[in-house]
Amino acid sequence: MNTIPIFYACDDNFVKYTIVSLQSMICNASKDYRYHIYVLHTNISEETQNKVFQLKNDHFDISFENVTSYLDSISHRLPIRDYYSKTTYFRLFIAEMFPQYSKAIYIDSDTVVQGDISRMYLII
Repeated sequence: MNTIPIFYACDDNFVKYTIVSLQSMICNASKDYRYHIYVLHTNISEETQNKVFQLKNDHFDISFENVTSYLDSISHRLPIRDYYSKTTYFRLFIAEMFPQYSKAIYIDSDTVVQGDISRMYLII
């Protein structure tokens, strides 16, 4: 069964929206695929991670990837403004941190998925 990699980026304050987004994705996803959800973060507590892990099932695997050290290594090149945070940059790390994938889906944490996410993956 093919695996579809899907990435979120958030912090402890925003993970509640990621849970809603992920739940909507799970409800609408095709059972013909496996999905690996990666949550890129710098400070999501273990307690909060355990809440998200409760969404795992036979088709959905979930991993939390702490990008703190990577972010620290390039922070001097990242302009931070009050209207966007360091989490804005996490999506840029995907290709370098996960070279095993030729493509992936990045989805904002405050997105509700109203259809089968595999269809998006298959057309890009």
